[in-house]
Amino acid sequence: MGKSCVHRCFSTHIKYSLLFFHRIRHVNYVGSPFQNKRRFNCHSLVIFYELIVQSVYVICEVKDLSAQSKKIAVVGGGVSGLTAAWALSKIHEVTLFESADYLGGHANTVIAGDGDSPPVDTGFVVFNELNYPFFSSLLSSLGVQTLATSMSFGVSVDNGAFEYSSASLPKSLLNYSKLRSKRFRTLIAGILRLYNPFQLRRRAVDPTLTIGEYLRHCGFKDSFIKDHVLPMTAAIWSTSLEDAEAYPVGAFFDFFNNHRLLSLFNRPSWKTIAGGSKEYIKRLVNDGNFKCLLNCRITNVRRSDKKVVLQSEDGSERNFEEVIFACHADSVLELLSDVSSKEREILGSFAYSDNEAVLHSDSRLMPLDKQYWSSWNYVSDSTASNSDAPVHVTYWMNKLHGLDVDKQFFVTLNPIRKIKDSTVIYRTRYAHPIVGVDSVQSARQSIAIQGQNHTWFCGAYLGAGFHEDGVQSGLWVANKLGFSSRTLPSVQYSRLPDTYELM
Repeated sequence: MGKSCVHRCFSTHIKYSLLFFHRIRHVNYVGSPFQNKRRFNCHSLVIFYELIVQSVYVICEVKDLSAQSKKIAVVGGGVSGLTAAWALSKIHEVTLFESADYLGGHANTVIAGDGDSPPVDTGFVVFNELNYPFFSSLLSSLGVQTLATSMSFGVSVDNGAFEYSSASLPKSLLNYSKLRSKRFRTLIAGILRLYNPFQLRRRAVDPTLTIGEYLRHCGFKDSFIKDHVLPMTAAIWSTSLEDAEAYPVGAFFDFFNNHRLLSLFNRPSWKTIAGGSKEYIKRLVNDGNFKCLLNCRITNVRRSDKKVVLQSEDGSERNFEEVIFACHADSVLELLSDVSSKEREILGSFAYSDNEAVLHSDSRLMPLDKQYWSSWNYVSDSTASNSDAPVHVTYWMNKLHGLDVDKQFFVTLNPIRKIKDSTVIYRTRYAHPIVGVDSVQSARQSIAIQGQNHTWFCGAYLGAGFHEDGVQSGLWVANKLGFSSRTLPSVQYSRLPDTYELM
């Protein structure tokens, strides 16, 4: 919505406000002392005032009405690119390029079969209002319906020889056969120690340490680390045990404390989107005013003092004034023909794990004992326990989505055993950012390349790798290019590095 459009909307609001004002002056109040008098009451004045205020709100989305509309390209149709495109389309001419045949990236909903089969998410599934403030506000402003869900965690290791779940732990403490197991007692002792609130308040750690180094330095048993901390970390970030152990301890505790994952009680309430994440993607696109080009792979981007030229796979070229890279950091380096040394240094330090995701109905990928079935389940066997192997996680979608159907649906990352072909519904691959000491530092330094040479960068890799990180990074870039909104929280971009500014 450009300057002229804003002025038209503002003029329309003023016109109807004045029309209302004219009419309420000629109301006859039957039965009142002012019958047949041209009077209007205080209530009418309040309504008139509210109409005037709404007229002013029409232009509150725009920071500077004198700024001319720009032609902006967004490369990547995941949550970061979509959020940036949606916001900027209110004041600029925006074109979004997506190489896939759908929008949303990890927000990928699949109909689990034929006929009346339910929609099931295969990537992004859950969020909570405490830790996803921008995303929650965005959903609210778009009128997206949400449902309460459960975030229980189950572990099955050594071919099912050792299994437990977060929901079953209290009951297991009363199980004599469980308490006889030294491995189980070590697990409980480690949990009580790690989740000790007094220990949390005293915790001051060297941010250059990894979580593995820190836990061993503090004397935690190897079995506790391998049976609990690493499976949970690997499952959360969809990474190998090796990369999970190398996670920066400072970022680890920040994330776990913010999400209250180190609290035994008072944890946040998790939600899922009714009908799947495709519902919010649909509303975001419909509410925006940007052009989407699907199946359009950008192969080259070159920049000059006055313009940015994007070349597509078919050889066609399009000119823009600004470009926003909302794709993976390593992809940017492949696209830029004139990448600077600083851009290469910073973007080249981000790594990704490649994970296969399979939507299916084969329960053999779940814990052997059904009492330990949880919302998300870390499963490993003795033959696939090497630390650099991809993570093996199965999400129980009936529980996460609250599906009221007899058939059980699962999404498994990197299956450790062959899934029955007859149960497979959908296969795809997702890349997840690997958070390490170097990437955390590079994320802080990335502020130095933002806006240089008409180029901007956004993506979940600038934060902890989750949906909220993507939303915040997309809105941060949009804010720098003129977008401002009264419907989104005026709080710090808490998921971006501290080098990024306040909203």
